[in-house]
Amino acid sequence: ISMMSHQSCVWICPRCGLPSFSDSFFDDYLVPTSNSFGVLATGVQDGMSQVVHGITPTTSSPANPVSAQPRAQNNSSSKIHVISVNVNGLRGKTLEMAELLQNDRPDVLICQETKVDGSVGSSELFPPGYNVYRKDRDLHGGGVCIVVSSKLKSSQCTELDTDCEAIWIKVITSDNSPVYVCSYYRPPGSPVDTVEMLRKPLGIVNARHRKKPPFVVICGDLNYPLIDWDAQTAPSNREGQGFLDIVSDYHLHQMVRSVTRYGNSTDSLLDLVITS
Repeated sequence: ISMMSHQSCVWICPRCGLPSFSDSFFDDYLVPTSNSFGVLATGVQDGMSQVVHGITPTTSSPANPVSAQPRAQNNSSSKIHVISVNVNGLRGKTLEMAELLQNDRPDVLICQETKVDGSVGSSELFPPGYNVYRKDRDLHGGGVCIVVSSKLKSSQCTELDTDCEAIWIKVITSDNSPVYVCSYYRPPGSPVDTVEMLRKPLGIVNARHRKKPPFVVICGDLNYPLIDWDAQTAPSNREGQGFLDIVSDYHLHQMVRSVTRYGNSTDSLLDLVITS
Protein backbone atom coordinates (compact mmCIF):
# COMPACT_ATOMS: atom_id res chain seq x y z
CA ILE A 1 0.00 0.00 0.00
CA SER A 2 2.82 2.42 0.84
CA MET A 3 4.40 1.77 -2.55
CA MET A 4 1.10 2.34 -4.37
CA SER A 5 0.68 5.70 -2.66
CA HIS A 6 4.04 6.92 -3.96
CA GLN A 7 3.52 9.43 -6.76
CA SER A 8 6.25 7.98 -8.94
CA CYS A 9 4.99 4.43 -8.62
CA VAL A 10 3.08 2.77 -11.43
CA TRP A 11 0.85 -0.08 -10.35
CA ILE A 12 -1.34 -2.60 -12.14
CA CYS A 13 -4.96 -3.10 -11.12
CA PRO A 14 -5.46 -6.79 -10.22
CA ARG A 15 -9.08 -6.69 -11.41
CA CYS A 16 -8.82 -5.06 -14.82
CA GLY A 17 -5.10 -5.51 -15.49
CA LEU A 18 -4.64 -1.85 -16.47
CA PRO A 19 -1.86 0.50 -15.24
CA SER A 20 -2.39 3.62 -13.17
CA PHE A 21 -1.90 6.00 -16.07
CA SER A 22 -4.20 8.86 -17.03
CA ASP A 23 -6.32 8.67 -20.16
CA SER A 24 -3.70 10.68 -22.03
CA PHE A 25 -1.35 7.68 -21.87
CA PHE A 26 -3.74 5.62 -23.96
CA ASP A 27 -4.37 8.53 -26.32
CA ASP A 28 -0.63 8.65 -27.05
CA TYR A 29 -0.19 4.94 -27.71
CA LEU A 30 -3.36 3.92 -29.53
CA VAL A 31 -2.46 5.85 -32.67
CA PRO A 32 -2.50 3.36 -35.59
CA THR A 33 0.91 2.62 -37.07
CA SER A 34 2.24 0.30 -39.73
CA ASN A 35 5.33 -0.48 -37.69
CA SER A 36 5.20 -4.02 -36.33
CA PHE A 37 6.68 -3.09 -32.95
CA GLY A 38 3.86 -2.09 -30.58
CA VAL A 39 4.30 -0.45 -27.20
CA LEU A 40 2.63 -2.39 -24.41
CA ALA A 41 3.34 -0.46 -21.22
CA THR A 42 5.80 1.67 -19.28
CA GLY A 43 6.26 1.90 -15.57
CA VAL A 44 8.44 2.86 -12.64
CA GLN A 45 8.71 1.11 -9.30
CA ASP A 46 11.27 0.55 -6.55
CA GLY A 47 13.92 2.61 -8.33
CA MET A 48 13.54 0.65 -11.55
CA SER A 49 12.22 2.10 -14.79
CA GLN A 50 10.59 -0.40 -17.12
CA VAL A 51 9.56 -0.43 -20.76
CA VAL A 52 7.56 -3.38 -22.11
CA HIS A 53 7.27 -4.23 -25.78
CA GLY A 54 5.65 -6.92 -27.84
CA ILE A 55 7.72 -7.63 -30.92
CA THR A 56 6.35 -9.32 -34.00
CA PRO A 57 9.04 -10.01 -36.59
CA THR A 58 6.78 -9.64 -39.63
CA THR A 59 5.93 -6.61 -41.73
CA SER A 60 2.38 -7.71 -42.47
CA SER A 61 0.86 -7.56 -38.99
CA PRO A 62 -0.34 -4.36 -37.27
CA ALA A 63 1.04 -3.02 -34.03
CA ASN A 64 -0.18 -4.59 -30.81
CA PRO A 65 -2.58 -2.55 -28.67
CA VAL A 66 -1.60 -1.23 -25.26
CA SER A 67 -1.73 -3.99 -22.67
CA ALA A 68 -0.22 -4.49 -19.24
CA GLN A 69 -1.54 -8.01 -18.80
CA PRO A 70 0.80 -11.01 -18.83
CA ARG A 71 0.42 -13.23 -21.85
CA ALA A 72 0.45 -17.00 -22.04
CA GLN A 73 3.51 -18.57 -23.64
CA ASN A 74 2.88 -19.55 -27.24
CA ASN A 75 5.78 -21.44 -28.73
CA SER A 76 4.09 -21.72 -32.11
CA SER A 77 4.06 -17.94 -32.51
CA SER A 78 6.92 -15.91 -33.97
CA LYS A 79 6.19 -13.09 -31.53
CA ILE A 80 8.80 -12.21 -28.93
CA HIS A 81 7.82 -10.56 -25.66
CA VAL A 82 10.54 -8.13 -24.58
CA ILE A 83 10.90 -6.16 -21.35
CA SER A 84 13.62 -3.54 -20.83
CA VAL A 85 14.43 -2.43 -17.28
CA ASN A 86 16.89 0.01 -15.78
CA VAL A 87 17.36 -2.09 -12.66
CA ASN A 88 19.63 0.35 -10.78
CA GLY A 89 21.59 -2.61 -9.39
CA LEU A 90 20.71 -6.31 -9.59
CA ARG A 91 22.12 -7.34 -6.22
CA GLY A 92 19.38 -7.76 -3.66
CA LYS A 93 16.68 -7.89 -6.35
CA THR A 94 16.72 -11.61 -7.10
CA LEU A 95 13.15 -12.06 -5.88
CA GLU A 96 11.95 -9.04 -7.87
CA MET A 97 13.56 -10.40 -11.04
CA ALA A 98 12.05 -13.84 -10.45
CA GLU A 99 8.62 -12.28 -9.90
CA LEU A 100 8.94 -10.19 -13.05
CA LEU A 101 9.91 -13.22 -15.12
CA GLN A 102 7.12 -15.33 -13.61
CA ASN A 103 4.31 -12.76 -13.87
CA ASP A 104 5.10 -11.07 -17.20
CA ARG A 105 6.74 -14.08 -18.85
CA PRO A 106 9.06 -12.19 -21.19
CA ASP A 107 11.03 -14.11 -23.76
CA VAL A 108 13.78 -11.51 -23.44
CA LEU A 109 14.58 -9.34 -20.42
CA ILE A 110 16.97 -6.46 -21.10
CA CYS A 111 18.68 -4.78 -18.13
CA GLN A 112 20.83 -1.68 -17.68
CA GLU A 113 22.87 -0.44 -14.71
CA THR A 114 23.27 -3.96 -13.37
CA LYS A 115 26.10 -2.93 -11.00
CA VAL A 116 27.67 -6.38 -10.74
CA ASP A 117 31.04 -7.89 -11.58
CA GLY A 118 32.52 -11.34 -12.11
CA SER A 119 32.29 -12.15 -8.42
CA VAL A 120 28.49 -12.36 -8.77
CA GLY A 121 27.21 -15.42 -10.63
CA SER A 122 24.23 -15.21 -12.95
CA SER A 123 22.53 -18.00 -10.98
CA GLU A 124 22.52 -15.63 -7.99
CA LEU A 125 20.56 -13.06 -9.99
CA PHE A 126 18.09 -14.99 -12.13
CA PRO A 127 16.14 -18.26 -11.80
CA PRO A 128 16.84 -21.37 -13.91
CA GLY A 129 15.43 -21.64 -17.42
CA TYR A 130 17.18 -18.59 -18.86
CA ASN A 131 20.43 -17.88 -20.68
CA VAL A 132 22.13 -14.78 -19.29
CA TYR A 133 24.48 -12.59 -21.36
CA ARG A 134 26.39 -9.95 -19.43
CA LYS A 135 28.79 -7.06 -19.90
CA ASP A 136 29.74 -5.99 -16.39
CA ARG A 137 31.46 -2.84 -15.22
CA ASP A 138 31.78 -3.08 -11.43
CA LEU A 139 29.74 -3.25 -8.23
CA HIS A 140 29.29 0.51 -8.09
CA GLY A 141 27.77 1.43 -11.43
CA GLY A 142 27.01 0.66 -15.05
CA GLY A 143 26.77 -2.75 -16.65
CA VAL A 144 24.23 -4.32 -18.99
CA CYS A 145 22.78 -7.77 -19.51
CA ILE A 146 20.21 -9.65 -21.58
CA VAL A 147 18.25 -12.60 -20.21
CA VAL A 148 16.68 -14.97 -22.76
CA SER A 149 14.31 -17.87 -22.21
CA SER A 150 16.09 -21.17 -22.81
CA LYS A 151 13.15 -22.11 -25.05
CA LEU A 152 14.57 -19.74 -27.65
CA LYS A 153 17.81 -20.25 -29.56
CA SER A 154 20.13 -17.36 -28.72
CA SER A 155 23.81 -16.49 -28.93
CA GLN A 156 26.06 -13.57 -28.04
CA CYS A 157 27.38 -11.52 -30.97
CA THR A 158 30.90 -10.70 -29.81
CA GLU A 159 31.77 -9.40 -33.28
CA LEU A 160 29.36 -6.52 -32.62
CA ASP A 161 31.15 -5.43 -29.44
CA THR A 162 32.55 -1.92 -29.09
CA ASP A 163 33.91 0.15 -26.23
CA CYS A 164 30.34 1.24 -25.49
CA GLU A 165 28.55 -0.14 -22.46
CA ALA A 166 26.45 -2.38 -24.69
CA ILE A 167 25.94 -6.06 -25.38
CA TRP A 168 24.46 -7.66 -28.51
CA ILE A 169 22.81 -11.04 -28.96
CA LYS A 170 20.94 -12.81 -31.74
CA VAL A 171 17.65 -14.58 -31.07
CA ILE A 172 16.10 -17.00 -33.56
CA THR A 173 12.30 -16.99 -33.57
CA SER A 174 10.13 -20.05 -34.12
CA ASP A 175 9.95 -19.27 -37.85
CA ASN A 176 13.78 -19.06 -38.02
CA SER A 177 13.88 -15.27 -38.30
CA PRO A 178 16.91 -13.60 -36.68
CA VAL A 179 16.32 -10.75 -34.24
CA TYR A 180 19.34 -8.77 -33.05
CA VAL A 181 18.90 -7.41 -29.52
CA CYS A 182 21.09 -4.86 -27.78
CA SER A 183 21.13 -3.62 -24.19
CA TYR A 184 22.78 -0.19 -24.08
CA TYR A 185 23.70 2.14 -21.22
CA ARG A 186 25.14 5.58 -21.90
CA PRO A 187 26.25 7.20 -18.63
CA PRO A 188 25.55 10.91 -18.12
CA GLY A 189 28.44 13.07 -19.26
CA SER A 190 29.77 10.53 -21.76
CA PRO A 191 32.02 11.89 -24.54
CA VAL A 192 30.03 13.24 -27.48
CA ASP A 193 31.39 10.68 -29.94
CA THR A 194 30.72 7.62 -27.75
CA VAL A 195 27.31 6.97 -29.28
CA GLU A 196 28.92 7.00 -32.76
CA MET A 197 30.23 3.52 -31.94
CA LEU A 198 26.70 2.25 -32.59
CA ARG A 199 27.42 2.61 -36.29
CA LYS A 200 29.83 -0.35 -36.27
CA PRO A 201 27.39 -3.10 -35.13
CA LEU A 202 24.53 -1.66 -37.16
CA GLY A 203 26.74 -1.59 -40.26
CA ILE A 204 27.87 -5.19 -39.71
CA VAL A 205 24.30 -6.41 -39.27
CA ASN A 206 23.12 -4.60 -42.41
CA ALA A 207 26.03 -5.93 -44.48
CA ARG A 208 25.40 -9.47 -43.25
CA HIS A 209 21.74 -9.44 -44.29
CA ARG A 210 21.67 -7.38 -47.50
CA LYS A 211 18.89 -9.36 -49.15
CA LYS A 212 16.54 -9.29 -46.18
CA PRO A 213 17.36 -6.84 -43.37
CA PRO A 214 16.79 -8.43 -39.96
CA PHE A 215 14.87 -6.96 -37.06
CA VAL A 216 16.97 -4.96 -34.65
CA VAL A 217 15.96 -3.95 -31.14
CA ILE A 218 18.10 -1.58 -29.07
CA CYS A 219 16.83 -0.94 -25.55
CA GLY A 220 18.49 1.15 -22.92
CA ASP A 221 19.10 4.23 -20.87
CA LEU A 222 20.69 6.73 -23.25
CA ASN A 223 20.48 9.76 -20.92
CA TYR A 224 19.31 12.19 -23.61
CA PRO A 225 16.57 14.10 -21.75
CA LEU A 226 16.56 17.03 -24.18
CA ILE A 227 15.73 15.10 -27.35
CA ASP A 228 12.31 16.03 -28.71
CA TRP A 229 11.20 12.70 -30.16
CA ASP A 230 8.08 14.13 -31.77
CA ALA A 231 10.06 16.76 -33.67
CA GLN A 232 13.16 14.50 -34.00
CA THR A 233 15.44 17.33 -32.84
CA ALA A 234 18.05 17.94 -30.14
CA PRO A 235 19.83 21.14 -29.04
CA SER A 236 23.29 19.86 -30.02
CA ASN A 237 25.39 16.77 -30.68
CA ARG A 238 26.18 16.60 -26.98
CA GLU A 239 22.47 16.55 -26.21
CA GLY A 240 21.60 13.85 -28.73
CA GLN A 241 21.67 15.18 -32.30
CA GLY A 242 24.38 12.67 -33.25
CA PHE A 243 22.25 9.85 -31.91
CA LEU A 244 19.24 11.12 -33.88
CA ASP A 245 21.42 11.06 -37.01
CA ILE A 246 22.23 7.38 -36.39
CA VAL A 247 18.56 6.54 -35.90
CA SER A 248 17.75 8.28 -39.17
CA ASP A 249 20.70 6.89 -41.16
CA TYR A 250 19.78 3.29 -40.31
CA HIS A 251 16.02 3.80 -40.70
CA LEU A 252 15.29 3.04 -37.06
CA HIS A 253 12.35 4.15 -34.93
CA GLN A 254 12.16 5.21 -31.29
CA MET A 255 8.95 3.73 -29.87
CA VAL A 256 8.62 5.26 -26.39
CA ARG A 257 6.82 8.58 -26.09
CA SER A 258 5.88 8.80 -22.41
CA VAL A 259 8.03 9.81 -19.44
CA THR A 260 10.15 7.00 -17.98
CA ARG A 261 11.78 8.88 -15.07
CA TYR A 262 10.03 11.03 -12.50
CA GLY A 263 12.00 13.67 -10.58
CA ASN A 264 11.16 16.27 -7.97
CA SER A 265 11.20 19.07 -10.53
CA THR A 266 11.59 17.46 -13.96
CA ASP A 267 10.22 14.34 -15.62
CA SER A 268 12.29 12.82 -18.42
CA LEU A 269 12.18 10.28 -21.22
CA LEU A 270 15.52 8.50 -20.82
CA ASP A 271 14.75 4.81 -21.38
CA LEU A 272 14.36 4.12 -25.08
CA VAL A 273 13.32 1.29 -27.39
CA ILE A 274 14.83 1.61 -30.86
CA THR A 275 13.57 -0.75 -33.56
CA SER A 276 14.07 -1.34 -37.25
